[in-house]
Amino acid sequence: MVTDNVGVELLATTPFIHQLKLGRGNSTGLAGAHLGKIRHLPPTLNAVWYPLDSNYEFQYYVGLGLNYTFFFDEKLSGEAKKAEFHGLDLDSFWRLAAQVGADYNLNENWHY
Repeated sequence: MVTDNVGVELLATTPFIHQLKLGRGNSTGLAGAHLGKIRHLPPTLNAVWYPLDSNYEFQYYVGLGLNYTFFFDEKLSGEAKKAEFHGLDLDSFWRLAAQVGADYNLNENWHY
């Protein structure tokens, strides 16, 4: 906590893996075909405001921050290569992030 009412949080996680499929309505004639897979990381830095006194058992909060989602390890499936797809490239991006939540103080040292 920076003050009794303001904190800073960094969300970091292991990479997410997504399987990609072609949807209906594409011009390839391969609706539902497995296109490939990608991995991404979405690190997020938030400033969080706790409006209630820090001695309250129940604390709600709101936060605002910045997210950078980057994609890597983009791989085409064999099915996509046979259909003459030549690559898979997703652009990383910056976005605003928002959060709302609540904490419950079980005791002086434990929060849920």
